[in-house]
Amino acid sequence: MIQGNVFGMTIGEAREAIMQDRQFGTRCPCCERPVKEYKRNLNSGMTLALIHMARVTIRRNVDNGWMHIDDFGAFALNGEKYQCTNLEYSKLRFFGLIESSGEAGERTPSAGCWRVTQTGFRFLRGGRVPKWVRVYLNQKIEESEESVTAREALNVKFDFDELMSS
Repeated sequence: MIQGNVFGMTIGEAREAIMQDRQFGTRCPCCERPVKEYKRNLNSGMTLALIHMARVTIRRNVDNGWMHIDDFGAFALNGEKYQCTNLEYSKLRFFGLIESSGEAGERTPSAGCWRVTQTGFRFLRGGRVPKWVRVYLNQKIEESEESVTAREALNVKFDFDELMSS
């Protein structure tokens, strides 16, 4: 463990300060990076992206389901245009609905490749997943006991104010 004094506090004290304030948002006293815990509801945008990803995967009959996110492309539903690369799709991993072939920031041929999981396909066929998850430093730290189906999630609109106040 690193010992020492950072801006008048030890690393341990800095870590404790962050943990106390992470739910409301704070800055790391060591590096000034914003730190916040977010409650992410499974919403209609995420669910639409999952539906599209599943359709493309099935239609193209891709070996083991891996596809680069750019290959999923744009899609239209009920006359409205959507883009799978709006980054909401990536939050589906916190619900176990999709998985990535690598870590963010990797520079490998498989970077940016995703696939729908069996849980994702079950969810689209009527299965249930947590209604929300809490995310901290890009890791799921909690999930709701209450669950939703895809049909129910399609009725949940993204709410920026709720996200920022969670």
